Amino acid sequence: MRKNPENLYKLSEDLNVNYRTAEHHVKVLLNNNIIKRMGNGYGSVYFLSDYYDKHFDIIEEIIKNYK
Repeated sequence: MRKNPENLYKLSEDLNVNYRTAEHHVKVLLNNNIIKRMGNGYGSVYFLSDYYDKHFDIIEEIIKNYK
């Protein structure tokens, strides 16, 4: 997703999770401005937001501490 926007189906395949699980997590990421959506419906693609790029160090620290 960092280099190329991906649709929800492709994300679920890449992450090896079912579609509904990917859909749930994408909604969480959208609500927290980590990713953005382009388009509507099944054909929507998702990409990392400017917020993610700007706060990359903080987000990486949160992820590191979560593990």
